[in-house]
Amino acid sequence: MATTGSVAATGVNLLIGALLVYAVLRLTLRTGRSETLPMRAARRHAMVAALLALAVGGVLGSPPLHELATPWPSASGAARGAVFSRDLTDTLTPLLSIVGIYLIAQFTGPRCAGDHDADRMARHVREYLPRYLTASTGVLVLVGFAAIALTVPVSPIDPQDAPVEGFAPSVSRVPGPYFASIAGISYTTLIVGVVLTLQVIVRRRPVSTLTEVEDIIMRGVFVNRLLRTTALVTVLVVGACLQFAAPPSAGPAWDPLRVGVGLLSVATLLMVVAARPRFEPPHLYDGDQPPAPAGSLPRARSVVGSGQRIGYAVWCLGVVPLLFSLGMPLGGPLQLGMLTVAYLAFLGVQLWAELILLRNHGLPSDPRTAPRPPALLLLIMVPALAVVLGAAWLALWVGTLPGASTQPALWWASYGLLLSGSVAVLSLTLTRPRLRLAPELGDRSLRAAVAARTLVMTISGMLALAAFVLAGNRAALVPDGAGVAPYPPGSGQLDTLVIALFLAAVVVAVLPVRSPGARRPVAPEQVSAS
Repeated sequence: MATTGSVAATGVNLLIGALLVYAVLRLTLRTGRSETLPMRAARRHAMVAALLALAVGGVLGSPPLHELATPWPSASGAARGAVFSRDLTDTLTPLLSIVGIYLIAQFTGPRCAGDHDADRMARHVREYLPRYLTASTGVLVLVGFAAIALTVPVSPIDPQDAPVEGFAPSVSRVPGPYFASIAGISYTTLIVGVVLTLQVIVRRRPVSTLTEVEDIIMRGVFVNRLLRTTALVTVLVVGACLQFAAPPSAGPAWDPLRVGVGLLSVATLLMVVAARPRFEPPHLYDGDQPPAPAGSLPRARSVVGSGQRIGYAVWCLGVVPLLFSLGMPLGGPLQLGMLTVAYLAFLGVQLWAELILLRNHGLPSDPRTAPRPPALLLLIMVPALAVVLGAAWLALWVGTLPGASTQPALWWASYGLLLSGSVAVLSLTLTRPRLRLAPELGDRSLRAAVAARTLVMTISGMLALAAFVLAGNRAALVPDGAGVAPYPPGSGQLDTLVIALFLAAVVVAVLPVRSPGARRPVAPEQVSAS
């Protein structure tokens, strides 16, 4: 009965999660101004779907099979043999979620009406598979199955047999066939789901808001990202198999294999980065059309867009682990350092992009004077200034309370670095020379877009720092009279506030920002005339 209830609860959670994913993806397509290009909205929609799949699939959080592969204290070892369904459900759920998110993403956009059979039969999956990425992912999949098979002969560790040295607790490990059966069922389900999802991506109805070429591009983008996600998950499965067979206490005899798996992980990560999808029509790579000249608006947008993509990638590496550890104590020096580096990396990449525009794309004789910012940009500056001052006031006020942290210097250093980085980016953005081949309206629009994104990230960073200053001073904010610190009982409301602030920081950071100064997209004839 308990097993049936657990499976039913998992099904309900999956259903609720599917509804939330559908709502988020639909909202992503509808977010933005009415003049937003359909292709841009489709790209944003695909990016959000990929990030959701990485998050729920364990790539950005707890890896699949991590709990089962890690030895546990002997106190819970005796009950492990009776919870096969629970272990299978816990392992299978994140892998199924990857497939489910990519499937849901195919049905959240407007579809073309009419007869679809002829169009569907004319498309084949092999036409959309990147050759080298598909081959590399296929090899990794075989390695994943081989790693699972090699765990079958691993012997279990019983609590009575586990060595006890000093005060170290004895550990237990399930039998190899038990682990291999759960891992094999889950991983096979993932691979079968990926193959079926590829069929759905290729054979779904065209999106009515996209041209035929754009629709083909977006199908290829989804295929590319699904293969790259599968490659990353496969490496995690291989690592879990090694962790199960050779835990850290197994000794140095397993070090060569650990090094090999580490090198495989690095190689896979490099492959995933190098195999990013292309959004431009194929004819742009035939060499018939030259790239946009330096100083033109399309070239400048490409520089800024590349900087933002790189910045967000580094930002995610620092923030996502913190996001998935909100249930644990927050506010340590290491976590604060990760947060600071993440935001400084984003701002640093934006500053580098602006320096490229300054050196290679601007008018040499144009005076570096700050233009009048658009009115809507001023509306973003007001809450940004309020949040910056509010975070400083909060830190000063908490510092006056009895029992406050005696090491606030690191927090203030993070605050100063984040504020200085934002000011540097804003100053260079608003004072660099005008693009030499771009119309004044387009140049002003680009400046405003970069400034707005910088202000949004500043607001996000200050909200995150506010969460850290509260989390690091729980003893002062929630005194219990018993001297229990730094996490006394009865601090549930404070924990809720800390989590809410940090989640708000993440949501604000990924909000879509359109150029406040632009009334409409720049027409192609304007760009060519410039």
